[in-house]
Amino acid sequence: MRLVIDIAHRDDPATRIGPSRSFDRRGLRVGRGPANDVVLDDPTRVISGQHCLIDYDSGRFRLIDTSTNGSFVNDPRRPVPRETGHVVADGDRVFVGDYVLTLGLMPVPDEAPAPRPARPLHAAPKPAPRPNPGAAFSGGEPPATAFAFTPPRVARVEIPEDWDVDGRNVDGLMTAPENDPSDPPAPPIRRPPQPEQPPRRQPPGPPRDPEPIPVEDPEDVPLEDPVPIRDPEPLPDPDPDEDPEPYRDPPPRQTPPPSEYRLRDDRLYDAFLSGAGLTREQLPPSRAEEVLRIAGEVFRATARGLIETLSARAELKGEFRIERTTIKPRNNNPLKFSATPEEAMLAFLQPTLPAFSSGVKAVEQGFDDIAAHQIAMVRGLEAGLGVVIDTLSPEATERAVGPVGGLGAIVSTARKAALWDGYRRRHAEIRSRAEEDARSLFAEGFARGYATSHGGIPMQRATPAEGGEARR
Repeated sequence: MRLVIDIAHRDDPATRIGPSRSFDRRGLRVGRGPANDVVLDDPTRVISGQHCLIDYDSGRFRLIDTSTNGSFVNDPRRPVPRETGHVVADGDRVFVGDYVLTLGLMPVPDEAPAPRPARPLHAAPKPAPRPNPGAAFSGGEPPATAFAFTPPRVARVEIPEDWDVDGRNVDGLMTAPENDPSDPPAPPIRRPPQPEQPPRRQPPGPPRDPEPIPVEDPEDVPLEDPVPIRDPEPLPDPDPDEDPEPYRDPPPRQTPPPSEYRLRDDRLYDAFLSGAGLTREQLPPSRAEEVLRIAGEVFRATARGLIETLSARAELKGEFRIERTTIKPRNNNPLKFSATPEEAMLAFLQPTLPAFSSGVKAVEQGFDDIAAHQIAMVRGLEAGLGVVIDTLSPEATERAVGPVGGLGAIVSTARKAALWDGYRRRHAEIRSRAEEDARSLFAEGFARGYATSHGGIPMQRATPAEGGEARR
């Protein structure tokens, strides 16, 4: 199997950067460092020195993320799982920083399967053996094999070496005699005389009965006395003193009594109600099956919503070059590093995984991060708007226009007119810049305000006993 990589910018994925690159089974490394097999230029240093690996194992290529900011496959919001990686499929797109890597798989010629042997076109099926109608009258003897006659072998006759000892020549026997003109001509061939009318056929006489064939009387052959038929010997009577072994039923299957089933179900339902903070009066056990099904659906919807929201938060931080959450050896939030809700739910319900936080802690941390993200967004917009306002301030305009010479340096009206013209030019430049890349006008201020707000006091969640709302 051979791996083919096409590289393009994320903003223009249709335009390929450079030629396609092909790699064999040994795998490759992708990153910013010059020692990688695929080197991606990144002055902003969002791409790690060694960002990801593509390894070949058991006939498949596997993408392994080793970066700080993450690698994403087929969706900018879908990170590659750190523990298991991603099995590469033909046509996968990998998002690395501002680049998009399209992966293709091509089979090596020697790996192509050998063609199946062609079936002969003229091979006629063997006929099924036909039944022999005379087998019943021949005592079951098998019929004669077709074409069983073997022709006699003809002995080879060779000409002896002394057949022409007398010196006679037999060449004349092989040639026809030549005609001599003095010989009389041969008499003409005469046909026998033909009668004028063909003889009449005599009408056939009446058919005569064939003479009967004499049949001799058969000799009387005395028959021997047949063998007498004997009556079968009677079976011995059973011993009346011997008692037959009684039939024993198989032992019944040991099943717990219904009361034990009910006790077990009640314990499970009580455990669910205790975790949810509810009572049997609010949700009676008669609705246990319905309640548990709805709770499972809500659990999955909550995990999916938190994963999508936290993924959008991480994408926004990446757009503004804000430091994002990185994976750690322990206590990672599965909501931030799971590609699907099922992966997150399994991590919640398996506390034996030391790399992830527990289910309750992970969900509370996810909601805290979302709340802090909303506040940081407001702070970032305020800081970014302040940068734009400062750019259009009178002081910034005077610095941009510079000193006014000539009459403007003496007359105040002329100076104000020159500054106004400079402001108009500056405003046109800023507007043109905003049309090309509006984010660059306030990106620095937004990132500074977001990071300052997000690095403050974390959210304090109220306990159930205290009640009330969460506060910073």
